[in-house]
Amino acid sequence: MTIRHELHLAYVLHSRPYRETSLLLEMLSLEQGRITLVARGAKRGKLKTSNILQLFAPLAVSWYGNGDLVTLTNIEPAGVAHSLQAARAICGMYINELLVKLIHKWDPCAQLFSAYQQVLNNLALLDVPAQISLRRFEKQLLTAMGYGLQLTKEITTGATVKPELYYLFDPVLGPRLVNSSCVGAIKGQSLIALQQDAYEVPEVLLDIKQLMRLVFNYHLGARPVMARQLL
Repeated sequence: MTIRHELHLAYVLHSRPYRETSLLLEMLSLEQGRITLVARGAKRGKLKTSNILQLFAPLAVSWYGNGDLVTLTNIEPAGVAHSLQAARAICGMYINELLVKLIHKWDPCAQLFSAYQQVLNNLALLDVPAQISLRRFEKQLLTAMGYGLQLTKEITTGATVKPELYYLFDPVLGPRLVNSSCVGAIKGQSLIALQQDAYEVPEVLLDIKQLMRLVFNYHLGARPVMARQLL
C-alpha cells in the first residue's frame, strides 16, 4: 500500500536535477528525519510551488511512496526563511552537506532538528560568531549520530584531562597524553572548553576547529566536503 504523508515540517538540504524536468530533493524532516523526494516538473517551473524550494526556509511538505525515494505532492511555506548572507550562507551550506552525507534516512531526531533550526537562527541574526555556531552544531550532530565526544579522560590511564597538558585526540576513543612538541597536539584547556561549550578564547576556538575537522574527516572517510573549499 502506498503511504501518504501530509504537511510535515522540513527544510531543503540540497537539490539537483533529476531527469529532464524534475528535481531530486534532500530534506530534513522533523517527524521522518532525512528524506529524498522527487519534485516532478520543478526543474522547468511546472510545479506551481517550485519557487519556494529554497534553502534555509521552513516548509510544510507532503509526499507519497514507499522506500528510499518518494514523490513530492505539495509544499507550502511554514514560516519566514532564515536570511543568510555571504560567508554565513556558506556556513549553512556546510551544515546541510554534513547532514546529507552523515545522517541515515528515515531516522527522526527532534533534538537534531531543533539544533538545526537554532544554528540557522544564530547565523541569520549575527548574535553569535559563525565559528562558534558551527562548533556547537557539530558537537550536537555527533551526539545525535551516537558519536558523542569523550573529552575529559586520558585514554591510556583514565586520568582527568589537565588544562596545561597536551593531547592527541582519537576520534573514537578520546585524548591521549603527548609531549607539547607532538604534531597535532591540542592543549587540555581546549578539550575542557569544548566539553563546557566555552568558545570565547580565540586560540581555544582554533584548536576546537582543528579537532572537529579531524573527527568529521574520520566519519566522512573519502567523501570531501565541498563547502569547506568555499569557506
